[in-house]
Amino acid sequence: MGVPKSTYGQDASFAVTSDLSGSQFLGVKVSSGVLTTTHTKGNAIIGILQDKPKGNVDPDVGRVRGFGFTRVKLGGAVSEMDQLVVDTDGYIITDDTANQFVIGIALEDGDDNDIIGCLLTMSPTLTA
Repeated sequence: MGVPKSTYGQDASFAVTSDLSGSQFLGVKVSSGVLTTTHTKGNAIIGILQDKPKGNVDPDVGRVRGFGFTRVKLGGAVSEMDQLVVDTDGYIITDDTANQFVIGIALEDGDDNDIIGCLLTMSPTLTA
């Protein structure tokens, strides 16, 4: 399928109070009003962090892609067209269990720690 030349999508900014500079292209959620990458595997996220906020200025914000094409950082091997979910640390992995929140579709193959293209669907569709 290949990766689109651009990663156009819908972005929004959210408050950051801790260092997320190592979390670019990971799944994020909001907890107590600020971004975090701590999750329950397969649960819903608000999107993929697009930048590297350090949380060392007040206020600091992180840019989150909630829909469209993006890059994602993998937590394991995936294949093109795999349905993707988030793991406990915000990394993106292949859907491997029933009833997980699918965040998108892989646009290329990749391995652990690779950054690949993804079409975010961010729908409430749970796998069967």
